[in-house]
Amino acid sequence: MRTRNTAVCLSLALLATSCAGSLDRTVRAEWLHEGGPPTAIPMDVLPSNHIYVPGVVAGQETELLVDTGAGITVLDNQFARKLNLKRFRTVTASGVGGTVTGSYVRVPSIRVGDLILRNVLAIAINLSPIARIVEHDIPVILGKEFFKSAVVEIDYPRSLLVCHRREGFRYKGDGRTVPLRSSSSGLKKVRCQIEDLPPAWFQLDTGSGRSVSVFQEYAARHGILEGRTPRSTRIGGGVGGFATESVASMRKFTFAGFDLHEVPANFPTPDTGAFVNKPYAGNLGGGILRRFHLWIDFDRNRMHVEAGPKVHVPFDRDRLGLVTLVRGRALVVLHTSPGSPAEKAGIRRGAKLVRVDDHPGSPDQLRKLLRDASRRPDGATVRIRDAEGKDHRITLATHYKP
Repeated sequence: MRTRNTAVCLSLALLATSCAGSLDRTVRAEWLHEGGPPTAIPMDVLPSNHIYVPGVVAGQETELLVDTGAGITVLDNQFARKLNLKRFRTVTASGVGGTVTGSYVRVPSIRVGDLILRNVLAIAINLSPIARIVEHDIPVILGKEFFKSAVVEIDYPRSLLVCHRREGFRYKGDGRTVPLRSSSSGLKKVRCQIEDLPPAWFQLDTGSGRSVSVFQEYAARHGILEGRTPRSTRIGGGVGGFATESVASMRKFTFAGFDLHEVPANFPTPDTGAFVNKPYAGNLGGGILRRFHLWIDFDRNRMHVEAGPKVHVPFDRDRLGLVTLVRGRALVVLHTSPGSPAEKAGIRRGAKLVRVDDHPGSPDQLRKLLRDASRRPDGATVRIRDAEGKDHRITLATHYKP
């Protein structure tokens, strides 16, 4: 089974940019059991590469999106209202798509497995636009506070998460241990390597559905996109909105000593969002991380990495070139990638789609059919009908590669 990269690639990296210096950000970590092995928590790994675990927030059972790239824990506005959390002080937050406005809230408790976090300062914003794209509710994004309180084991291959006590933790596996480095926001970076360039620091971001994002300054300094054809564009975004990105492939990308080949990479626009003017090379996301078993130790600035059984399975690619969104009762084309089979077939931004391979359905059903069809092999066909009754027979092809 190949890993998937969503047509709309999301990063839920979020940093509160208003001053919180006068607010108490001390989080107390408590453990339910003094002895015995820690509890392994079932983890849901979405096709978008985002990961969810069950938890309890202020007494309410819910799902938690686990995000090493979130500088603060985030609650959806509607969920915060359900918990009757008091809002105070407006805050501006920066996400990958731009900035949003929210409010600080104080969460009395968040439980994940054996770990209980007390007195969590979080922000509440509207996460519903992102949930519609991920096709999954996002009541809570569990961020930096969680990773600072435990050694977090994320076993992507077996879909399990384990919280280990920092005190006395000893890694006993035979994997590779790599150093982490703190950014100014307290998030963590890991050294990776693009092709034959020198190793560079990439932010560790389980909240990103991408494989790897390469930031504009680093890409320009090393001429990464110069002469790299064919390449295309697609819509990238998340908290704060959307932006058009370049997309191409890396012949080789090295993480924790493992050489991965033909790796899809995004190149965000330089003028918006949380990734502007960052002093590191890029962002390492779930498209790569889901191939590994990780023990993330924020406290000791290190991560233990074991390869999963599918570490060298070829990366899948979108072979259609359409980005769609459900708007009301219609499935609307948000973006058509230049040079893609969809563009060559004449499908344009704003078109409303009503059938896929002669199958009618709701916008959500059609979107799923399109997503599955876009992963068919080169040379396969898909038939799409628009609301004007025009049929488009499209031959799928990889439209960006090394």
